[in-house]
Amino acid sequence: MDWGAFVGPAVVAAVVSGAISIVSMLVQRGTSLRLHREKLDFDKNLAERKTNADMALAERKFEFDRNLIDWKRRTEIAEQTLADFYKVKELFRSSRQPFAFAGEGRSRPRAETDEDHSKDAIYAPFERLNKEFAFLSELHARRFRFMTLFGTKTDEPFNIITLSYNELQYATFSLLNMKGLSGDLREQFESTIGWVLDKKDPFQERIGAAVSEIEALCRPVLEVRLK
Repeated sequence: MDWGAFVGPAVVAAVVSGAISIVSMLVQRGTSLRLHREKLDFDKNLAERKTNADMALAERKFEFDRNLIDWKRRTEIAEQTLADFYKVKELFRSSRQPFAFAGEGRSRPRAETDEDHSKDAIYAPFERLNKEFAFLSELHARRFRFMTLFGTKTDEPFNIITLSYNELQYATFSLLNMKGLSGDLREQFESTIGWVLDKKDPFQERIGAAVSEIEALCRPVLEVRLK
């Protein structure tokens, strides 16, 4: 028997099989390396996208938080200021009533022997208003914070309230202490303290204009809904 006839093909088959195995291994290795690189690239891209998304989300959250804080500050002071101006309007209106109840006006500065009750009646409007002096002072002091949030030219309504208080005070003490007042000047002072019952009341209209100006500044802020 010729063993060479069997050995030759077997060797060739083994060589071919080995070559195929090697090629298959190389192909598998190349495929594994390619898949591994693709996975690394995918993981890298995914990590970058996640990082970018996290950064964008953090920036949006920071911007939202900042806007929320600013909105809260503006809303809180707008609500408080507008409510206080409504109160001021009513305070001046109720203080300047052209009558005095028994006992009103007794806190006016006077000499011990001064029992002129007509002067008590003159002093009564300012006495009513002056009971809210702490509230008026706090409102006036808040104008700086209001100007910080709404602009430096928004202090005029606050100044009108202070001016009106001072004007009422001056008119009151002028009627109490100034002698020989002319008819026109006395009428002007009496109108200031609310003793002239005209249909038009320039003093109260000026306060109403200040309230309207504050309302025009605050109302849009209070109607905004943060998105």
